[in-house]
Amino acid sequence: MQHHQYADVTQMYIAASKDDLKVNIDTLEKCTTAVHQWLLHNGLQLNPSKSEAILFTAARGRQFVDDAPSLQVSDAVIQPSATIKSLGVTLDRHLTFDQHVANVCKACYTRAAPCSSVPAC
Repeated sequence: MQHHQYADVTQMYIAASKDDLKVNIDTLEKCTTAVHQWLLHNGLQLNPSKSEAILFTAARGRQFVDDAPSLQVSDAVIQPSATIKSLGVTLDRHLTFDQHVANVCKACYTRAAPCSSVPAC
């Protein structure tokens, strides 16, 4: 089990093969539940509506990997997402970055469009 923390965001992740995915999902659920209990003990709250899960798969062997199961964290069920946003980067389960590129292009177009109405000098 590995983790990263950025301000009020905690990311927990685990590398697993298809054969040991169930065991690793159980470990992830136990760790997440332990974090939730620690937060409650210290007067803080885990927000399940902001919690996300995703299963990344490598290009080779992708067809042999089942869809990710949902995660049970205390009283909440976290369904796997097709994409997640991490530090401003949109990641999809196949790590193609297609959605991230589309989001960046859309943001650029939205910000550049008002400039087209500025008269030339």
